[in-house]
Amino acid sequence: MHKLQDVFFIESPLQLSSAKKAREHFNIKNAVLFINIKNKGDTNHSQILKGLDNDDGWPEINFIYRKNNILENLQFLLFTFRLLINYKGNIKRFFYGDYRSPNYAIFQAILKPKEAILLDDGAVTIAVQKNYIRKNKDILTVEGLRLKLFSFILNKPRVPNLYSFFDLERYLLPEQTNYFEKKKVCQIKTFESIYFLGSKLSESGYMKEGDEIKVLTSIYKSYPFLKLYYVPHRDESSCKLEKIKGLGYELLVFDTPIERFYEKSLEMPKVVMSYYSTALYTCYLNFGHQVELIAVDIRKYLNNKIPINNVNTVYEYYKDLGMKIDFVE
Repeated sequence: MHKLQDVFFIESPLQLSSAKKAREHFNIKNAVLFINIKNKGDTNHSQILKGLDNDDGWPEINFIYRKNNILENLQFLLFTFRLLINYKGNIKRFFYGDYRSPNYAIFQAILKPKEAILLDDGAVTIAVQKNYIRKNKDILTVEGLRLKLFSFILNKPRVPNLYSFFDLERYLLPEQTNYFEKKKVCQIKTFESIYFLGSKLSESGYMKEGDEIKVLTSIYKSYPFLKLYYVPHRDESSCKLEKIKGLGYELLVFDTPIERFYEKSLEMPKVVMSYYSTALYTCYLNFGHQVELIAVDIRKYLNNKIPINNVNTVYEYYKDLGMKIDFVE
């Protein structure tokens, strides 16, 4: 009889961090890690590799590199067949980071794990749980070959348990559990400055770059007596960052996810600002209200490429935590 294994699927530094903490929480010794790399060699890829440095807790690590469109379906079918042969019926817990991906819905259905657990995927985790899982509402966007082959799977509801640092107790279904254990807030010193945590909104096509610059200009002018640091998201363009630097911001670039910076920091700026970034919440998680947290409301600048209902949910959640929602012209 095969020993049951725990399988993890991740595709970002945050999901990797969540996976490592879940592995430690469950004291997992036989974990198999699959890392889905969309763009080989980009910053996301390099930060994942850095997150694996000096981590010997993964007995098996597999990288999945996306092929071009012609080969993608063939690659997916071959990979799915490989999973079926190697792991079906032998998985205790199936961890994955992106509830919106049809691939993981398919993998979960064919592998038949004893339990499925959703890892943190940023602030979208709030909207996924509140707006979709809790309401048994479909979130998947599937077309083409995968829809034809796996429609009988993709139409079935999924109610995973969670390993999430977000406090989602009031949104959980009766049969759900969030295994994450909150830690105590770290006591720190603060200094008279502002960190603005960047986002890849224009790079993702969710708003115009000119509007991002307009918002950041307004913020810079609102704090004439404080030094403003801009902490770039790993996927922001160098061209945009040069424009932000030209506004007067000092760029503060970390080579690791900001959550790792929080975990080691004994000193923070008096104010931390962003839009509806996950990094605002993880700052709150580490330092509570020792730091003034401000979520800048840019909903009027967002286009219809992003589900506005999900964005609204995040702003509402942050407001309930006591964060200030700042409206800018």
